[in-house]
Amino acid sequence: MKRDDLPIDVRYFLETSIDSIEQLQVLILLQTHPNKIWTTNEIAIELRSVDTSIQKRLHDLYRRNILLVSDKENEHKFLPSSTSMRALIEILAGENQLRPYQVIDAIYASPDKSILDFANAFKMRGDKS
Repeated sequence: MKRDDLPIDVRYFLETSIDSIEQLQVLILLQTHPNKIWTTNEIAIELRSVDTSIQKRLHDLYRRNILLVSDKENEHKFLPSSTSMRALIEILAGENQLRPYQVIDAIYASPDKSILDFANAFKMRGDKS
């Protein structure tokens, strides 16, 4: 592995599961403070964002089964969906500190997922490609 390369599992995770730098920041913020319970507003203040944007990022992390939803509404905590997901996120956080530009590149190098979804909507039902 070259010095600037990300581990393949981290790169794949970024390309397939993380859509934005803000989403990455939310995930790493929660990972950095694993015992803290956050409200959406507290995360927004910490990341200098707005509640609606943070709520979307959290929803995507929950929907993709990266994090588990807390039992209480508007309480967010670092609850990875599995021990392997926890390990991957911890490696990602370390890589983000060491190679932030490579992490950003991996997020934005992947094809825009919304464009792919839109294009796939026009595929013929019998088309397997």
